[in-house]
Amino acid sequence: MRIALLLLLLSVLPVGAEAPQTKCADWDRIIISDYYLHNNVWGKKDLKGYQQCLFREAGKDGAFGWTWEWPEGAPDVAAYPEVLFGQSPWNPESTSPSLPRQVGKLKKARVTYDLSLQAEGIYNLAFDAWLTSEAPPSEKTITAEIMIWLTHQTLRPDGVSDRSVILLFGSTQ
Repeated sequence: MRIALLLLLLSVLPVGAEAPQTKCADWDRIIISDYYLHNNVWGKKDLKGYQQCLFREAGKDGAFGWTWEWPEGAPDVAAYPEVLFGQSPWNPESTSPSLPRQVGKLKKARVTYDLSLQAEGIYNLAFDAWLTSEAPPSEKTITAEIMIWLTHQTLRPDGVSDRSVILLFGSTQ
C-alpha cells in the first residue's frame, strides 16, 4: 500500500526559500516555524518492512507532507504522521508560547488549511486535540480526545457523526 500526502498551509506557515528536507527514521521531525512534522509510528509494534518519510520541498510555496508504504497485514492504525502545533501529552515542550491554553479561556479555535491528497489503500486525515486536566499536559492527565476527520478510505471512526464532520470524544476515566 503506497500513500502520499502533500499539505500546503500557505495561510499559516511563513513562506521562504528553505532547502528541501527528507527524513525517514521513526520519530524524526522537520521543524517549520512554530510547527513541526513528526514521523509518528506509535502503532507499528514489531512490524518491519515499511517506509514512512517526511518531506519539505524547496521553494516559496511552503509545501510539505509525507509518504509511506506499509506492507499488507499492517495493524489497523500503524502510524500517524502529523503536523504538530502546540503541545501534545507525549511532547515535553510546546512548539508555540501561546499553547497550551485553558479551553474555558478560548473565544474560538480556528484551523485554516489547504491540502492536496494523493492516496490509495487505507487511510484517514484528521485534526486531533487532546484535553487534559492540568498543565503541563501528560499522558496521565488526558481527559478527552477531539478528532475531526476530514477524509478517509476504508477506516471508520468510533464516535458520532454530525453530517460531514465526525467528532470523536473519549474519556480515559
